[in-house]
Amino acid sequence: MLLAETKGFDWVAAWKAASVVLTGFFGVLGLLTDFKKDGSVTRWGYISLTGILVSTVLGTAAQLKESSDDAKRTLTILTGIQQELSPSVGDLKFETYFMLACGQTGPCKAIHNFDLVKYGDPRWIAAFGDHDNRIKFSGFINAPAPATAPAFAIQNDDQQPPYYATAQYWKNDYALHIDNHASNVVIESNDGTIHSLMDLDGKTFIVHGEIAGTQLSLSQLFVRGKTGEMLECADIKPVRQAEQQCTLHKIQYDY
Repeated sequence: MLLAETKGFDWVAAWKAASVVLTGFFGVLGLLTDFKKDGSVTRWGYISLTGILVSTVLGTAAQLKESSDDAKRTLTILTGIQQELSPSVGDLKFETYFMLACGQTGPCKAIHNFDLVKYGDPRWIAAFGDHDNRIKFSGFINAPAPATAPAFAIQNDDQQPPYYATAQYWKNDYALHIDNHASNVVIESNDGTIHSLMDLDGKTFIVHGEIAGTQLSLSQLFVRGKTGEMLECADIKPVRQAEQQCTLHKIQYDY
């Protein structure tokens, strides 16, 4: 009962006020008593000096604690404002660049070296077939343990396919570069921690990409907001079969 009543009590303000009173009290005590006798500090002098020092130190500590709390409150307010100004997670577009090492057969044979082939082109159909030949990619951010469900998960809206493909000579073999420019995404899940582009900054993003049942290798990924802000997924590396992970970072422009 007593603990519940003291939870809302402002101990910092109370101690600041008490320290002022105590400093004044010990100062007056030093004036009204003999703090020195025969050149030596008396018992009352030591009591007065100790009281002034202790109350001053604790008063300073209380002031520093209050300043720290004010700084935290200010940072919380500024973070909230930044989140409000940052593009909403529902308005973000994901720009992906995948690669498929396929030698000089299959899709790479259908698309000639350095040719730019758009989705729906006869060569695209020759490379990936008539059906299910759209890029499919999904991504998620893990929630902290012990949660098992992702904190945030998306998949691309493959009904709006701005896809392009080029075949290029890469590492002694041909590789197909498949670009998905500014794709809309469908948010499959969100535990409430991801509200805007700002909340994605610094997060580890796990990606899966495929086309016509063939797994793709991620080479670049960007997340774009309406206001021009952009995140890049850096340090791409495999984590599991058919999945790769990277870390989202805000791109800093040098002017």
